[in-house]
Amino acid sequence: MATVFQVTDDERSKLDARFSVDQADIILHSRGGAKGQTAAVNTDYTRGLLVLLTRLSQIAIPVLGAWVDSATVQSLPLNKRSILSDTEGSLPPDEICRLLANRIKDVRGGPNSTAKGGNSTKRIRIATGFSGSSEDLAARLGGIALEGDHRSMDRLPAEVLRKATPEYIQRAVQELLAGKEATGFGPSTDYDLIADDGRLLPPKAVFGLALSMALGNLPIEPKHFTAGGLCFDLLRAAGYQIVRKGGEPASPDGSIGKEWPEGRVDIESSLSLDTHTVKRQVWALADEINAVLGKPCIEPQQQDIEKQKISLVGPNKGERLYIKPARHGYSLGLGGNSLVARMEPFMKRLTGRDRDGYAHPHVSRQPYWHVSDYAQVREAAYEFAGATFPLDGDETAADVVAIERRPDLTRTQRESLIQARLGQGTYRKQMLELWDGQCAVTGLTVQSALIASHAKPWAESTDEERLDPCNGLPLTATLDRLFDKYLVAFVPDTGKMLISDRIDETARAILGIPASLRKTPSAQQARYLKLHLDRFESHKVR
Repeated sequence: MATVFQVTDDERSKLDARFSVDQADIILHSRGGAKGQTAAVNTDYTRGLLVLLTRLSQIAIPVLGAWVDSATVQSLPLNKRSILSDTEGSLPPDEICRLLANRIKDVRGGPNSTAKGGNSTKRIRIATGFSGSSEDLAARLGGIALEGDHRSMDRLPAEVLRKATPEYIQRAVQELLAGKEATGFGPSTDYDLIADDGRLLPPKAVFGLALSMALGNLPIEPKHFTAGGLCFDLLRAAGYQIVRKGGEPASPDGSIGKEWPEGRVDIESSLSLDTHTVKRQVWALADEINAVLGKPCIEPQQQDIEKQKISLVGPNKGERLYIKPARHGYSLGLGGNSLVARMEPFMKRLTGRDRDGYAHPHVSRQPYWHVSDYAQVREAAYEFAGATFPLDGDETAADVVAIERRPDLTRTQRESLIQARLGQGTYRKQMLELWDGQCAVTGLTVQSALIASHAKPWAESTDEERLDPCNGLPLTATLDRLFDKYLVAFVPDTGKMLISDRIDETARAILGIPASLRKTPSAQQARYLKLHLDRFESHKVR
């Protein structure tokens, strides 16, 4: 935990103003409550700011800039929360204070913020040109280290915690199950979260990782929120059970019926997904689409968990998209005559089939289709809501924006990641060097026609993996698309190409596949290809 210091005036009297030092940056904590109130903190904020700026001027430490540093705005790009330029840092201290007071209140959490006006005593970060240690800078500023537990000063407000939606919580659970560490979080002491496969995870680590993802990978530490309360409520809302240490873990739901809830299609073998997992996905999908549309357009509903009655309800009366677990993925059903007329042609294009059956065939002709992966479910839900489905380029642009908004990256790190996401820069150059400047399969040497394709998906990779040239292959555009959509994969040890059952013999002949990798993959390349192969196997039509 960073040391908190109290500002002192020229007579060494303590002011009710607190600051921290992060390398060469000074962080002035925000004011809370009115002076005289029991819970008021940092009531000498304005005076403390002037004292710090005056001391910097007196000891000739340059001010390089300042930014609002409140948790609610840390996901914004730096230029959107900048309140002082480097040239303005040479102004007199009282003039800088005046500028900051006028500009701080104009920095809000986003374009949809409901705040009416703003306050001028928010937490701010002041960058300096000091080259010594943090402790030395604090001493030169006359700060007195405070003793005791000051974690409550770092607690994030409820509006920020609620950004950890079910989708982020589910991703966090999967990443922790796959071995990812939640930095700064240790084992649980009192409670456990029960994952889909029955394993137990530390609830606070799950929530911390989910919140970090929701805030653009902003570092989240245990001090930023408390266990229990809203944290546990949000974990439960995502569909997970929280139990006391040593409590009896809940067993996976085994009561799923063996039929389509509105028909009689028998599912003889076990389902690949349980109903609770699909429920969480449907709730997250509704949140995603409503956010895209900017209004509550669709609503998830659970009519009967035992009979798998989970659906999305749209704005048009009587229309309902059923999303249920099936033997090898999902079943998508259309409810309502108007929806059938509107979406049946789309479902035929999505699946390549007229239908897989009818629900209530003797009463109403409501068609349903089996699909193998969540991407198809997501695309169907966007069509149901009348929303534009994001193409690969849109998702790439969103990833680039997310990188630009990350405050934990240096400019060089930010540029490297953006270039890697675009398949350019050092990442592309090093990958091409590994393959002698040629396509890894065809040997094509026209480098402008080659795409640096990641093997482990960008969204699931760490920053190190995103920049690792072994995480992917240089491929022609067609092969890149096949590889990205898990229509082809490569045996990690040999480089032999495997082809999805969805590509028939005619298509294989046109594409000129199978064709193996030109080199045997290295151990590092094989590790990434194995992850891709596992995903390929889960996408195969069985």
